[in-house]
Amino acid sequence: MRHVARFFAWIIAGTVLGSPTVLAQEGEPVQGATSPEGGYVITGGDPRGYAEDWLILPAGGATVGGHLRFLTAEGGLGDEALRFTDVVLLDVNGRLSLGGTGELFASTTLLPKQPSRTGELLWQGSSLGGRVGFAERFAASLRATVGPALAHTGYWVTTDVGVEARKSLHETLRVQGLLGGSATALFLEGNPERRLGFGEVVAGGEVVLRAPNGAAAMWLGTEFRFPVVRSASPASARADLDPQTRVNVRLGGVLSYIEDWDLFAELVVTDRGELSEPTTRLPILDGGFDQTLLLLGVTRRIQRDSR
Repeated sequence: MRHVARFFAWIIAGTVLGSPTVLAQEGEPVQGATSPEGGYVITGGDPRGYAEDWLILPAGGATVGGHLRFLTAEGGLGDEALRFTDVVLLDVNGRLSLGGTGELFASTTLLPKQPSRTGELLWQGSSLGGRVGFAERFAASLRATVGPALAHTGYWVTTDVGVEARKSLHETLRVQGLLGGSATALFLEGNPERRLGFGEVVAGGEVVLRAPNGAAAMWLGTEFRFPVVRSASPASARADLDPQTRVNVRLGGVLSYIEDWDLFAELVVTDRGELSEPTTRLPILDGGFDQTLLLLGVTRRIQRDSR
């Protein structure tokens, strides 16, 4: 456990010290800034942020929502390929503004649909995190996630940290970037229990097209993940886990012309190792192996009295 704690601390410290200083425009405020929430995957961002002019949820704001994710893959959950509708994940989430300068968010992932040949748990993970704006042009985020390993073999814990920034090229065109870190620990059953962990540096960017009135937006983004450290308990071998450099791509859109409702969709291609090399994959359903996800979601927005 000492080794796991060490790389968690290493990643967090490295991310804070290495926060980006580009892609931000001088003098742009945190609230009211033209900034979608970059790195939707790593920070759990609000889709309306792509269409509206804020980086942090405005004061008095709150959201509740959910989305379905249809997962397809050539393998990873047994020997057979996963076809469309074979695996469906349901994410339920909420977000609460902290005075317009910060926000808290939480989510839970369920598995309502899986192949008849598998017996994975209904609960597939929960996360809790927060974001805060600073220096009038950046936002920093921290999120912790826990979930079960495949085949009831243990559990995993992930901590993500990131710093986001952006630049407006036109009222209809924005670019944004994220630099951060991610640390994952696996606690696998056995006698004795096996503990494995690794840390990644995360860098991503997006191009966003939006309607000037904030009624709709589309985005195209990519994310690189570079493994930088590995850890193993005495009962495990470092060779049991061999994380590789990853590239994820996403294309999405949101309709937000209704004041209290958002409809959004996103196509995500997730890269994780090789099917022929089990040590390059993780025993995790959500992101543990190469997969493509189609996301369809809705968000209900609630505005409270901020006084």
